Amino acid sequence: MNYLPDSAGHPIVSKVTFSAQQNGDFWSLSVVVGVGEFYDAGEQQVAALTLRTNERAEVREVARFGLNPFSVGVVKVLGATASKPRVNSRVQSISVEKLEANMLPEPYRLTLKNNSSKDVLAIQYNTYKNGQFLFLKWLGMGLPRPLIKAGEVYRLEALSEAHTCADPDGYRPAQSNRLDIVSAVFTDGSYEGEPGLAALLRGVALGNKKHLGRVVATLNNLSENEKSIPAVVIYQLRYLAEGIDETADSYIVDELENSLPPLGPEATFALPNFIRAGQHDVKTNLLIDAQQLEDISNKTQKAKAMNVWLTQTKAKYEHWLALAKAVTAH
Repeated sequence: MNYLPDSAGHPIVSKVTFSAQQNGDFWSLSVVVGVGEFYDAGEQQVAALTLRTNERAEVREVARFGLNPFSVGVVKVLGATASKPRVNSRVQSISVEKLEANMLPEPYRLTLKNNSSKDVLAIQYNTYKNGQFLFLKWLGMGLPRPLIKAGEVYRLEALSEAHTCADPDGYRPAQSNRLDIVSAVFTDGSYEGEPGLAALLRGVALGNKKHLGRVVATLNNLSENEKSIPAVVIYQLRYLAEGIDETADSYIVDELENSLPPLGPEATFALPNFIRAGQHDVKTNLLIDAQQLEDISNKTQKAKAMNVWLTQTKAKYEHWLALAKAVTAH
């Protein structure tokens, strides 16, 4: 899917979300379209429906976003007992300590242990049915925080379904029968298993690193000035955000590609977008922090509140920069 703006400058659809709430014998169903390459350029409700269980309705309103009309409904789930899938791990440092499979479509519940001396930043798992690929998921807390600290465990809920269409009387979920842990990336940028997740996280970290140094330097200057006032700090944060153009420079793309084994054409094509996502993260955080400080300053004019906020915010960006440097060191 192309997430970039179209010829008219409109953000392209990046997601469609559904929510349902029961009210007696009926369900209130909402369909919302989200736009933007990074899923944060706005949302718009395109349909609000009232349906009975197992009743369907067609959503035609999505056509104006360039999507084909589709049917939606709230269906009765006809659950069944799940059997345990076969679990394979291509990650030497991650062991499966426990596996639970209860009722479909409840997720599988796995307890994973990080046997490495390094913190795990993120993992990827894939599910299959009879050898056919079904689903992949990347799990991570983002660069500021590891997912599994060294020697500790992580409780993973993994998709158990092999998605099928509902019958007139309800939804009978089919079951995936194999789960592979295919990759783990550590906080020093090293990885085990397939390189795709490492490409993503290193790309994001390179995009972060391009701008975080300037952010930290600015916050250091502001914190050294005892006369800094909220309005000045807010202006500086927004000024920094406006200066981020979210363009993946060719030298950064080359640095990322050269740090990894040869990738397929699709993965290589995506490398600039990983870098741009990292830049967007910094820009978004700056704008959020500027708004947060503005809200604080509207509530209190006490210098202590400003100093506490500035100290905490500076520490956040310093930690983020240190981890971005570590992830891109390999």
